[in-house]
Amino acid sequence: MTRPYRGDPLRRIPPAATLRRRLEDTRETARRLAILLETAERLEREGDSDEADSTPRDKRKAKGGSP
Repeated sequence: MTRPYRGDPLRRIPPAATLRRRLEDTRETARRLAILLETAERLEREGDSDEADSTPRDKRKAKGGSP
């Protein structure tokens, strides 16, 4: 259990540059997650989720090619 902070609460706030960088990193992470979500939803709609999970070797076997 953490102890309550007894000092000046404003001293715990990081510099503005640090906050800007964290915000930009968060936006980039959100953008990438949105792309992944759209891709996953499209694959589910198209019924390709099983194929997306297979390795290239599995795909060759499914097409009748050599391993």
